[in-house]
Amino acid sequence: MVDFLFKQLHFSSYEEAFLQLKGSHFTDFQLTGLFQMAFDSRMNNVKEWIKNQLTNIDNELSYVDLD
Repeated sequence: MVDFLFKQLHFSSYEEAFLQLKGSHFTDFQLTGLFQMAFDSRMNNVKEWIKNQLTNIDNELSYVDLD
């Protein structure tokens, strides 16, 4: 999914992907199986996955020691 968002679709961030990703992207890149199996063919599930990635990034940044 990360490769799809950033290498194939060339989104620059998860925020951009969250706003611009459409179900048709999965069809255009012949990834309907991923859309069906991983996300039950629901964009809400895809957006939830993206939100989780953002949360994970925020959590990792909170552990960075800036001293």
